[in-house]
Amino acid sequence: MAATRGLRSLKGMVGVVTGGASGLGQATVRRLVKNEARAVIVDLPHSSGEALAKELGPSCAFAPTDVTSEGEVQGALTLAREKFGRIDIAVNCAGIAVASKTYNFRKNEAHSLEAFQKVIQVNLIGTFNMIRLAAGEMGKNEPDESGHRGVIINTASVAAFEGQVGQVAYSASKGAIVGMTLPVARDLAPMGIRVVTIAPGLFETPLLLGLPEKVRSFLARQVPFPSRLGDPAEYAHLVQAVVENPLLNGIQVPTQLLCLDLLLVFQLASSLSSHLLPTGPLGFLALLGLPPVLGFKALYCLFLLDGGYLLRTHALPVILDHFL
Repeated sequence: MAATRGLRSLKGMVGVVTGGASGLGQATVRRLVKNEARAVIVDLPHSSGEALAKELGPSCAFAPTDVTSEGEVQGALTLAREKFGRIDIAVNCAGIAVASKTYNFRKNEAHSLEAFQKVIQVNLIGTFNMIRLAAGEMGKNEPDESGHRGVIINTASVAAFEGQVGQVAYSASKGAIVGMTLPVARDLAPMGIRVVTIAPGLFETPLLLGLPEKVRSFLARQVPFPSRLGDPAEYAHLVQAVVENPLLNGIQVPTQLLCLDLLLVFQLASSLSSHLLPTGPLGFLALLGLPPVLGFKALYCLFLLDGGYLLRTHALPVILDHFL
């Protein structure tokens, strides 16, 4: 068997992680440092970023930052370069959510425009702000033997594909992150910078851990196998896999098995058809000998949503409508 070529190692790399003080971001920072990379925690001033940086030692630094601020994000990147010499990895984990219907007829109340704009500003604009500025910093790196200069990893959500009642702002922000992944990857490809988006399902983030134990147990039972919530360390492990595998570029990666394997086939079809098939994802299913109706049934079966949101069941829209 020929020797594996092109695979990279985290050792010696420098990563910046937005939302790095908690949840998925903190797990990513910890994994970087554990694997002998260096990390800059990019999070709000009142976060636990400073304490985490002290805990992890000289291989870690904290940059108090609002991701929607051009100056503050550039300042965080400058800190990373001045302290550690370069920037190889940027991971976007910062995000917020609100639960509100487009129009609540029971309360005679429209969705707050300010709340919608805030979610878009943090989740989408904040992500793009880091992407565009980190790309400029990575472009200063000398390419390795394969021409690689860096990798940018974004965090979307399965809610980008199947948003629930009350998730219009959140789904819009995460769907936009998925939507810009491929064009940004194409923009940056000539400079040897990769772009990949991870779409998490249900993870043990601070928001989800705030739910009652009975609710969390119910949610965990809905996952086919393993029937549990994801550990943030598993998200971080996927980040490592993306960094180390140079062939991953311009794609979105779901993190949990849903109801049917066919669902993953349909998602793959959706991704590949935009590049390869004029007939779209249904054409890809037909190519595999799968009738289109099965694809739609798979899509309806079970989607996992991050941030502590419930799963789709036949009764879910009614349940959510009662509370929103």
